[in-house]
Amino acid sequence: MSGFRNFDSETVELSPGANLLFGPNGSGKSNLLEGIFYLCTAKSFRGATDDVLLRDKSEFFRLVGEGSLNDSPLKIEIAYKPREKKRIKINDVPETKLSTLYEYLKVVSFGPDDVELVYGPPTVRRRFLDISIAQLDRGYISLLWEYRKVLAQRNALLRELGEAYDSLGAVDGDELLGVWDERLIEFGLAIHRARARFIQRVSELAGDFHSKLVNTDSRFDIKYTASPRLEEQTEAAFKEKLASRRRRELVMKQSMYGPHRDDLQFLLSDVDCRSFASRGQVKTAVLAIKLAVFEHIKALCGETPILLLDEIYSDLDRNRLDSLSLLLPGLSQVLVTTSKLEEVRDLDAFENSLSIIEGRVNKHKSQM
Repeated sequence: MSGFRNFDSETVELSPGANLLFGPNGSGKSNLLEGIFYLCTAKSFRGATDDVLLRDKSEFFRLVGEGSLNDSPLKIEIAYKPREKKRIKINDVPETKLSTLYEYLKVVSFGPDDVELVYGPPTVRRRFLDISIAQLDRGYISLLWEYRKVLAQRNALLRELGEAYDSLGAVDGDELLGVWDERLIEFGLAIHRARARFIQRVSELAGDFHSKLVNTDSRFDIKYTASPRLEEQTEAAFKEKLASRRRRELVMKQSMYGPHRDDLQFLLSDVDCRSFASRGQVKTAVLAIKLAVFEHIKALCGETPILLLDEIYSDLDRNRLDSLSLLLPGLSQVLVTTSKLEEVRDLDAFENSLSIIEGRVNKHKSQM
């Protein structure tokens, strides 16, 4: 890692099994996990922009990961410099398509900020959906790009027509908007269907994991609140909804219907977690969701994702930690961080322990 977050230039050797990273708060533990997540997805798990990831006064950052995948050598390199397009290389070959990166390493992360999946705005939940599905379906990224391009063009036309509507009280823009409606429907329905399939399976798995974590029969579900609703996901129904909201879209000067307005709802025994669950219950629910995504990727891709667990010892109570430890055996590469080494009761379970202080990474003395 060079110039990334608080890391100047650092090389880290990880075990293919369980790795423990410990150090005081602010030392760089979460930043290291973020770097690994970025190598797999070219995105921050915190939702940070690339400029924010730059170390103070650094002109660029560069991440390089080397290892093996299916018994073949693998090297991934991502470099970013402000005002330039990020550069991706796979096995030293430049790659222009982000979707190709998702074919290689799969990753799932869980940390303190993930409660925003429940408490945060809909954009957080849509981002979670998109990054997760992109790891399962290479074509999904292309769908998103095409949809966003169409949405931008349609919104630009709505702004133009909306200005005229404000002045005249009426405008004849159905023919022009109809062209963009067709493309919005084409890509929008494909995105809806991909999200619906994903949520249906992940909700089932998350319910199972939640029961194991809490050792009770309380039911946990994920509800996909799509726009349009799932039962309306036909071309004709989508088209009718767009037509019925034409006047409102002209007034608002933006598209009011489609997957860019989708959301998720998390229910604990049919009660909305956002409004009624305790923070501890929310953390457990989110962990169940992340474990469900992990299992879903593993089942569909035949590949075990890297699992990043940030500060779980301070985030979960002892009973839930004990339940989690029973679920983890058999995983491939896992990275766990903690600021309090004394909280880790199962030190022997980790093949590799690293200390991180002020962006410097060292082997734990007992392993040297």
